[in-house]
Amino acid sequence: MKTVILRTGEVIPEPTVATTMVTLRSLAVDDYLAFFEFVELCRNGNHKLWDVGVERKLKSLSLIQSDGRVHRDVRAVVLAAVQGDGVHLVLVSPVGE
Repeated sequence: MKTVILRTGEVIPEPTVATTMVTLRSLAVDDYLAFFEFVELCRNGNHKLWDVGVERKLKSLSLIQSDGRVHRDVRAVVLAAVQGDGVHLVLVSPVGE
């Protein structure tokens, strides 16, 4: 399977990077609150999602597992692809140079 080296140096399967980025872009446009909450969860594994609806949405998009945790590879992509804080989050290419 083809892999991608992220800006953080992690090596992740290319399909994981591609599908995670498509989902993140869509989430950032369609439901910024869920996007923000997901980024916070990726940055802090102890973060508690404030709304059950957000949790359901993230599970339906396969961004979080049934137990509420984020898969290691998905987290790696998010941490490499999102810059900024609070309402000033922006998506960048997660791929390293």
